[in-house]
Amino acid sequence: RSAAANPSHRRVMSEHIWIYHERQEAQLCGQHALNNLVQACSFSPHSLAEIAHQLDEMELNFMAQNSEGGTRSKDYLARVGEGSG
Repeated sequence: RSAAANPSHRRVMSEHIWIYHERQEAQLCGQHALNNLVQACSFSPHSLAEIAHQLDEMELNFMAQNSEGGTRSKDYLARVGEGSG
């Protein structure tokens, strides 16, 4: 079908479509990839660091509650010794 026969197709053809893109800066490729994926400046280094910290806490809580030794297990103690980062 032609654009004239399909009014909605004609409307899309006349609109400008913009794609959000962040150029690579420093070593923030994860941040730029996420922002490009969601098509907005949604993630900052600070917000991603906060998410990472929350995931670390969740992981430690899960490891502490498991039935394979909990807070006394070698894996838990090694993970606590690694710290965050």
